[in-house]
Amino acid sequence: QVREKIDAHYALLRDSDVLRQRERRKVEVQLAHALDSALVQEVVTCLQKSGKWDAMLKELIDKSIDPYTLAEEIAVLSYAPDWAHKLCTMQLSGRKGGI
Repeated sequence: QVREKIDAHYALLRDSDVLRQRERRKVEVQLAHALDSALVQEVVTCLQKSGKWDAMLKELIDKSIDPYTLAEEIAVLSYAPDWAHKLCTMQLSGRKGGI
């Protein structure tokens, strides 16, 4: 009797498309996390190779800028055409401790 109820409930979920919606949400979250990780790693690697990463960390330590403002500046450059070049040549001048 329990097995029949489980089977009936599963059939209801399947037939009402609930399972498909759950699976879609699950893979959507997985893709978003994977994309976030890949993009962040690429940006961080670019900044590290260009030497900007350490300069940015110094600015944060010196409280010349807050992490949210800096992240926004990086994001604007990251989504621009030729973003890698723009990001790696980004100027930090105009702030205390800038390059």
